[in-house]
Amino acid sequence: SVDRTNYFATFVSRLESLDWYLAWQADAMVNSFIAKKDLDSEMSVVRNEFELQESSPLAALGQRINAATYLWHPYRRPPIGTKSDIENVSIGQLQTFYRTHYRPDNAFLVVAGKFDSAQTLSSIQRTLGQVPQPASALPRTTYTTEPVQDGEREVTVRRPSAAQVIVASYRVPPALHPDTAPLTILAQVLGDSISGRLHKVLVETKLAQATFATPGQMREAGSIVFGAVLSPDDDAGRLKKLMLDTVEGMSESPVTNEEFARAKAKLNKARELAFARASNVAAGATTMEVMGDWRAVFVSRDRLKDVTLAEVNRVAKTYLLQANRTYGHLAPTTAPIRAPEMSTADIANYLNGYPLNSGPLESHSFDFSIDNLKQKILLGQTSAGTKTAVLQKPVRGDLVTMTLNLKFGNLKALLDQEAPAAMANAMLLRGTTRFTRQQLDDELVKLGVIQSISLGATGGSVSLTAKKDSFLQAVDLMLHILREPSFPAHEFEEVRSTSLKSLDGQIKDKSAQALSAWGRYGNPYDKNDFRYEQTMEETRQGRQAVTIEQARNFHTNFYGADQAQVTLLGPIENLTEFQAAVERALAGWRAKVRWQRIENPLIQRTPARLVFDTPDKANVSLRGYQGIALSSIGQEPTFFALELAVKMFGGGSGSRMWNRLREKDGMSYSVGADLSASSYEQRGRISFSAEMAPQNLSQVEAAIMQELTRSLSDGFTQPELDKFKQQFLYDRQ
Repeated sequence: SVDRTNYFATFVSRLESLDWYLAWQADAMVNSFIAKKDLDSEMSVVRNEFELQESSPLAALGQRINAATYLWHPYRRPPIGTKSDIENVSIGQLQTFYRTHYRPDNAFLVVAGKFDSAQTLSSIQRTLGQVPQPASALPRTTYTTEPVQDGEREVTVRRPSAAQVIVASYRVPPALHPDTAPLTILAQVLGDSISGRLHKVLVETKLAQATFATPGQMREAGSIVFGAVLSPDDDAGRLKKLMLDTVEGMSESPVTNEEFARAKAKLNKARELAFARASNVAAGATTMEVMGDWRAVFVSRDRLKDVTLAEVNRVAKTYLLQANRTYGHLAPTTAPIRAPEMSTADIANYLNGYPLNSGPLESHSFDFSIDNLKQKILLGQTSAGTKTAVLQKPVRGDLVTMTLNLKFGNLKALLDQEAPAAMANAMLLRGTTRFTRQQLDDELVKLGVIQSISLGATGGSVSLTAKKDSFLQAVDLMLHILREPSFPAHEFEEVRSTSLKSLDGQIKDKSAQALSAWGRYGNPYDKNDFRYEQTMEETRQGRQAVTIEQARNFHTNFYGADQAQVTLLGPIENLTEFQAAVERALAGWRAKVRWQRIENPLIQRTPARLVFDTPDKANVSLRGYQGIALSSIGQEPTFFALELAVKMFGGGSGSRMWNRLREKDGMSYSVGADLSASSYEQRGRISFSAEMAPQNLSQVEAAIMQELTRSLSDGFTQPELDKFKQQFLYDRQ
C-alpha cells in the first residue's frame, strides 16, 4: 500500500516452521543481495503487474482521482510507480532504498493464531532479536502537507468498460483523528446497499446498478469516497447531480436518529464479528501501527461505539463541501468555502487516557487428523430423511456455522427455467411474509448473522454463521427466508433493473464477450437445457421476459428439503437441541417437483485455438484446458496422483511454470495450472493460464510447451514430489 509493505505467512502451528520463517525474515532484512541479475529478470514481471492494473478501467480511475486530489503529497503516486519508473530504476536506487528502510527499528511483527507465547517470544529473540540496530537514525519519510483545496477538481478516464462509474472524493484527516469514527458512520449512512441514501436515490429508482461509499483511513490526510455504477448509456451528468446533491446536501438534510442508530449498530456488529478472528485483529494491528500506533485498533473500535449523532452531522458539514471535492471540472466561484487545514495526527493525545482493557485474544487448538475427525464428526439423519453431519469443536468467538445443501428438479422439469431460477434466488432476501427487506437486514444484524445464499436451477448451498447464543434464532430466521419469500413487485423490478444494466455493460465490453465465448465453445446442448451456456444477449432476453409469477412458481415447485444435507460446526454443547431446531425448521418443506440427478458427462470438444481482440488492454491473457475422463469419486488414487502432478507443473510458487516464466524468464506476473473433476462422473479438466505483455506471447507459449514436454518425457523428481506432497497435506489441514 502507499503507507507500508507487508510480508506475511500462514502455516500449520509448528515451532520449526515459525523458526524458519522468522530466521528468513531476519536474514532478508539485512543480507539480501538486491542483485542486478535479479532486477533484470524481475523488471518485466513487475511491469506486467503494472500492466494488469492499467488494464482495469476502475483502477485507472482511482489512480487518476488520487493524482488530482493530491497535487504535492506522495499519495498522488501509486506505490508501483509508472511504466518508465519500472523500466529505468537502477540497481543502486533499489539498494539504497533497501539499506534505508529494511531495518529492525522500522519493522513491526504480529503473530496470531495458535502458538505457545514463551516459545514464540524465544524464537523472535533468537532471530529478529539478533539483527543489529543501525548506527544512523531512521530518516523521516514524508514532510509535505497538502495545501487546502481551493475548488472542485475533475478527471475523466476514457476506456473500454462494461459500466460507467462516477465518483466523488473528499479530503479528510488522518486515520488517528477524532473525526474518523463519525466519518465512518457517515459513509455507512450514505453508502449502505439497502438503507443508504445513495441506494434509495439511484438504485431503488432504477437509475444505477449499485452505489458505494468508502471512508478513507490513511496515516496522513486521506479521502472519503462516494460513487455509483451506471450502464454505459446512462446520462452521467444527470446522475452526477443527483449523487452530489445527496452527498453535499447533508447540511440541509442532516442524518436522522433512525439512520444513525441503524448505521452504528451495523458497523459495531461487524467490528464485533471481525474481532472474533485472530487474523482480523492481527491485520488491524499492523494497519494501525502504520497509522501511528497498533493500540489504535482497540481505540478505534471503542471510539465508534461512543460517536454521537451531532458529531456525524458536524463532519458532514465540515468536509462534504463543493470546494473540497475531486470529481467535476473546474468551476470558479466568488465565495469559496475552505475545508480545515489538515495536520499530522496527535498520536499521544489521541491515545491519552485509554486503558487497554481487552482480554487475551486466544485461539482454540483442534486436532484435524483423519483419525480424530472420524471420531468427532457425528453423522445422522432427521426423521424426514435429511442427512446431517456435526463437528463439535471450540471456535474463537463461540461462532457456529451451518451449511445447508439443497437439490432441485430433474432434466425435463428444468427446461427453460434459467431466468426464473436466477430471479427466485435473488428475491429471497428482498422480503418475506413477516419482514420487509430492511427489516430482514436489521434482524440479521441484530442476531449477528453472516449468511450466504447461492441457489440456481439445480439447487446449491446456504450457509450461516452466528454466535452460539443466537444461533438457534438465526436458523429459524434463515429457514423462514428460504421458505416464505413474499416476492414484492417493486423489489422484483429493482432486481430486474440492476441485472439488465449489468448485462448491458457486459454486452458492450469485449473482454466480457471473450470470456463468454470461451466458456461456450463446444457446448452441445439445446437452448432450453440448463446445461447450455447462454450468450449474454440470451441471458438478457431471459431477464427481460421473466415474470414475477414464473419466479414465484419456481420457488413453489422446486424449493424444498427433500434431498437436503446439513452440516454444523462449532461449540455445540447441547447437540440434541441443535438437531431438533434444524429438524423443526425443515419439517414439512417438500418440493412439488421430484428431484433426479442430471447427467453432465465429459464433452469431447474439437481442439481449437481461439483468439479474441480486446483493444486498449495492456496485457494478454493466455488460457488453455484439456478435458479428461477422470472423477474424484471415492478419492481414487489416479485423481490425487494427477492433482500432485498438476501442482508440480503449475501449482503456484516453486512449480515448473512459475520457475520458468516468473523466476527465470521474468515474462509473466501471474501463471498457474489447475485440476478439477466431478464427484459424480468421469468428467475432469486440466487448465492453465498466464498473463503477459503482448510482445512476449510467443515466448510464453513456447516456454509452456517446453516445460510440458519436459514433464511428460522426464517426469518429476523426488524432491519436487516430496515438497508438493507436504504442501498439499498442509493445505488440507
